[in-house]
Order: sequence, then structure tokens, then C-alpha cells
Amino acid sequence: MLAPAAAAGCPYCFDPDSTSLREALSRHAPSAGAPIPAAALAEDVRWYHGLLRRQYAGYIDLVRHPSFDVNAFFAAWAETLRCSGSALPFRNAVVEPLITLRLAVPDGHLTFRGADPLVGADARIAAYEYQAVVRAAPTAGPEAVAAVPGVWPSTWRTAPLLRVGGSVTTVATLSARGCGDSRTLSLANGDHLELHRRPPPPEAPGDQRAYTWRTVDDVAVITLRRFGGPPALQEQLRRFVGDYPRHVTASSVLFDLRGNNGGSLGFILEWIAQARGGEARGLAPLETAVWPWAGAWNRLVEDQIRHGDMDKEEAREERRRVRESWPSAASPLRLLTVTNRAASPGPYEGRVFVAVDRGSGSSGERAAVDLRRLLGAILIGERTSGGMQYGQACRFVLPQTGLVCQLPIRRIFFDQEVESVGFPVDVYLEDIGQAAEALIPHLDRIADVVRGE
Repeated sequence: MLAPAAAAGCPYCFDPDSTSLREALSRHAPSAGAPIPAAALAEDVRWYHGLLRRQYAGYIDLVRHPSFDVNAFFAAWAETLRCSGSALPFRNAVVEPLITLRLAVPDGHLTFRGADPLVGADARIAAYEYQAVVRAAPTAGPEAVAAVPGVWPSTWRTAPLLRVGGSVTTVATLSARGCGDSRTLSLANGDHLELHRRPPPPEAPGDQRAYTWRTVDDVAVITLRRFGGPPALQEQLRRFVGDYPRHVTASSVLFDLRGNNGGSLGFILEWIAQARGGEARGLAPLETAVWPWAGAWNRLVEDQIRHGDMDKEEAREERRRVRESWPSAASPLRLLTVTNRAASPGPYEGRVFVAVDRGSGSSGERAAVDLRRLLGAILIGERTSGGMQYGQACRFVLPQTGLVCQLPIRRIFFDQEVESVGFPVDVYLEDIGQAAEALIPHLDRIADVVRGE
């Protein structure tokens, strides 16, 4: 890390001249069984706890948790490592403690490199939607819903479901943790309703371009697979914003955000700003980091290392400009108001639809929420992944082991439970992998159903 005196007081800014940093950021993610030096990690756990106290947006939620003692947790983690011999497998040394943290504060952005596949498959963490087709809305009391194993009671609802052939029916739906293909709910009339887990979405298509679009039957179908990536993908996303005048010649716009796991939200807000006549205001997050510039600096250094640009003169100049922009002191908590402004040929008066699935995460789901909030978009598909309450993810490297950790520095307060369970859709799709073009003949029906007609 850069010395605090060289980083406006921050002890967590990457040192671009460090060979050990370059090695840490360039090596492969550890596997579940990779040996982690126990004594070194014990030292890093103390460092990591300090990092979370000063930078992590969810730390106050850990402190306020009614049954989780955060200080005792970190003390026990370090003590276990000190008593564990020379090394422990990555799963035991890092992933299991991470799961404990995320059970206390569900946060999809709090992670370590290599941990996500292991955490995401763990029955204690993974959330799934369970559904049953019903003729009328079933009645179930709060106690009955809460009795379903692993359930989030706030997710219990009924909603329209678009069948593959185009007919519309009703599903009862709830989200729950854990394994198992079904959940049983006791109804008020004494009956039992068996809800089955939604099948997984299909694998991502081979075409991984960030942005494509086409017009079909006077509907602009815009596919956005990601909101970040290397320069070539960034250029595609800038083209997406620039193509706005062409998109809105259609009477309806259908965004396909399925499988979009995030990146920069700015692209979609710029598009929305044009659709609203020149301005769009995003949700206001609370920024909790003491040194918020550390995340942006670390991201820049990591990108330069990954792309092989670190030692180029242009990269050095970019780092110099960024360092000159750093404030002279730490920042207090602040509520951010982000407003995007853009030249606009005029507000869009057509309809907007957004397809999402459980692979839509972070800004990939925030984009859907903002399209709904600012343009009245109708959401179709299934609940999103649930990784947007805590945002602006930043990466750091533990100094002794070189493990790469990630934490968010901003928190958004939603009026409903979203973390882990995701954002609900207006109309579910029976086949979540249905091609976007196949939805076009049913958009009128979907709009009528949402209006209650």
C-alpha cells in the first residue's frame, strides 16, 4: 500500500510500484482446497477488521445486529487460525467466516476473490423463488408464511405469469434459502399449497457483447449483457447511449437485462436522462467510507495491471492526475445525489419493458429499478439477484496473504426487502430463457394485465 502520507491519509491505496501487489492481482483465484497460511491470515484478519470498520457500508448493520457480536467474531476467527497449524484450506480459512458475515448482513458485494462460486452454492446463503399456479389468490397468515423453512416472509405474493403460448395465469410466489425442490405452505382454509422452485435460467449465450439492438415489429429490442469491462466493451456502451435517437423511433422499447451482473450505472442513467427530456436523478446512496477515493484509485491500478498498461507513460500520467484530485482529509458520511444530464431530442412517450432474471445483479438490477422508477417500465421475468442495497464495490489486497477482498462503500435504503431476494417483477415468465423477440407479440397483453384490464 502507499504510505498514508502519500495517499491523503488513507492506508488502503494500492502502490502501483509494488511487485507483490502486481503478483497478488494477477494470480488465479484460489480454489476451495488451496492452502492458506494460517499465521499470516490471522494477522490479515486484524487488518481486514480495521478495513471494514473504516470503509464498509454494511459495518454499522453488523454492529447493530441483535445477535451478532462483530468484535467477538473477528477475535474468534483470528484465534482459530492461530491454533490451526501451518495452513487451512481456503474454504475453511476464508469462505466459512465470510458466510457467517453474510448470514448476519446479507450483502452480495462483500466477498473474496474465489469465494463467490462457493458462497453462491451454499444452502445457507442461496435464495430461490418457489411458485405454484393458482386460480385465485390463496390466503395464508403471517405465521404460516414464516413457518416455511428458510423463507423471507416479505416475498410472499401473487402475481401474473405469462405462459409460453401467451396465456396469462396467476402464481403464488415466495423466496426461501436452502436446498430442496419444493416448499409447502399451510393455507387459512386448512389446505396445503406446494410451491416448486423455479428452474435455473439457461447458460449465457456465446455472444458476450455488452450491447446489441434491433427493431422488431416497431419494438426496439436492446440487449445489455453488462455495464463494464475492457475498453472495447466500454465503447459499445457509449454507443448504446448515443443510439438513443434511433431507439426511440419505435413505439415500444424492450430492454433485455437478463444475466447482466453489473458495472457502471451511468450508461443507463444517461439513456434515461435523454428519455426524460435531459435529466435523470439516481437513487441517493449514503457513502460511508472514511477514504472513498481509495476504491476508485485501486480500481484504476488494478485495471492498468490487468491490461498491461501499468508502465506506459499514459498510465502514469492518468495516475498522476487522479492523485492530484484527492482531497486533503478524510470524508464524513455523506448522502450523494447523482443527477445525469444529457442533450435530448425530446422525452420518449412510448412504452418501456424490461426483462430480468436472477442473473441480473448489482447495476444490472438497479438499471431495471431506475427504468421502472423514472420511466414507468414494466418488469417481466423473475426476481433479480438481490445485490444492490450495498454498492460501489471496492477491492483491496490483504498484506500478508495477498488475498483479494471486496467490499461496498455505499448503502441505499429501499422501501422493501431486496438484498439476497432481489426486486420483484410485474409479470413472471414461465420460460425465463424465452427469446426477447418471442415476447413482442405479448407486450400488449402484459401491459393490460399490469393495468388490471
